[in-house]
Amino acid sequence: MLSFFLALTLSKQSKLSKNLEETNILYLTESNFSRTVKELPAFFLFIYQGGDKNEQYRAVRDFLATASGLGTRCYFGVLDGEKNRNIVRKLNLIYTRGYYFYRYGKRICNYYGSQTTGGFLNFVMSKTGMPFTTFDDYPSAQDVIEGNEVTVVLFIPKVGGPDFDKFTELSEILRDNFTFGLVADELLADDLNVSKFPTLKLYRNVDHAQATYNEDFSTASLIDITSWINYNSRPLINVFQINKQDDYIKKKPVIVFFVPVNEEPRAQIMPTIVKLSENFGEDLNFTQIDAVTGNRFMMDLGFSRYADPCVAILQYTGRNKFTKNRFPEDADFIYEDISSWIIEYLDGKMKAEVKSSDVPQDYNGSIRFLSANNFKEEVIDPDVAVLVLYFEPWDQQFQRFKDIFTEIADEFMNKSVKRVRLAALNVHANDIVYGPEPKRTPCLYLFNRGSKDKPELYTGKFNKEAVVDFLDDETGVRTEL
Repeated sequence: MLSFFLALTLSKQSKLSKNLEETNILYLTESNFSRTVKELPAFFLFIYQGGDKNEQYRAVRDFLATASGLGTRCYFGVLDGEKNRNIVRKLNLIYTRGYYFYRYGKRICNYYGSQTTGGFLNFVMSKTGMPFTTFDDYPSAQDVIEGNEVTVVLFIPKVGGPDFDKFTELSEILRDNFTFGLVADELLADDLNVSKFPTLKLYRNVDHAQATYNEDFSTASLIDITSWINYNSRPLINVFQINKQDDYIKKKPVIVFFVPVNEEPRAQIMPTIVKLSENFGEDLNFTQIDAVTGNRFMMDLGFSRYADPCVAILQYTGRNKFTKNRFPEDADFIYEDISSWIIEYLDGKMKAEVKSSDVPQDYNGSIRFLSANNFKEEVIDPDVAVLVLYFEPWDQQFQRFKDIFTEIADEFMNKSVKRVRLAALNVHANDIVYGPEPKRTPCLYLFNRGSKDKPELYTGKFNKEAVVDFLDDETGVRTEL
């Protein structure tokens, strides 16, 4: 009996090998899928399920038309998803069509491009043709480098030779993980600031960083080079999300380093930043951004245009609102000085840098004058409703309303109203650290008890009766008048 099953298995394997020699088009089922695919160096799978039958037929026709002329460069497989539900479930396919690329049974990626013969052909060629792009000029090199997350480029004086062969082997192994490019032109290498050959460089797009392989490429092992590529493919410090700063709201403080774009000065400071992150990473969210991408934000924080490397700690309290502390721009960018500055911040010995106006001392008037520094103490912390007038002193509507606002405040004070306070904030002279960012001035926001995090905008008329009615509706203040 054992001999029978062994013979049957060998017979199936023989038929599979024969089929693979005769055609690169395979019709698959769950029973032969794994056994077939694991033998193939490049396999492009199309799964169809449901939908219009004519559309289904055309989709299969266009997909298989790509296979002609490619030979064993890539095998094409078609699978009926309705009859092979287990595979569909494993791939989480919820649409009528799905395209997948495999190497030796391992799914490398999904294909989401154009569902045309041309689109399929370009995709397969990118996965099975030369594993790297040879750059002919500066624009073509920049297009590839700037268009991919990670690009690894070898610089050699001419095509061919042992270094070329090693790079071909390396890029073939890692082609599904990284983009590879070749510069075999001394003038183009000079344009890209490379003068020594062979030179292997990695370009990382997420933070516009570069890394140069400092060992001898000619004698280094593929294992060592691969380890270097993997290590440098990700930033050691997270990239500051300049367009997603809301992600930092009400979380631990963010320390953002503005780092040079050029490789040498960046390489000099990164060990300092990494060492700081190792010691203070539990208390601060360490981030970095290159000083070109982050230049406007860097200057908005108060740094000069060419301040990099520089660093600031930001505590986000709301959308576009944060407190800031800057490490002195003219100080030495060294571990000892920056760590002392961080410790001072974490110990609460450092006041945040905010634009904050002076407020009258020992003031007993009916309106509480607010500043960026006392807003939390006067508005957020007290267990009482606070109506805040946001104003700019030169605004004509404010000039007309301020006497009315003062009259309301005086009446509340004279009648010892306890449940509501009236306050005013000059938005021109103060940063908005807490509460909403006014879209126009003057405007009134009520910070009511129990909902200080959701202040309510007053939308009525700017007269005494309307404002008091609003306060009564929200707080019941008329019971004290």
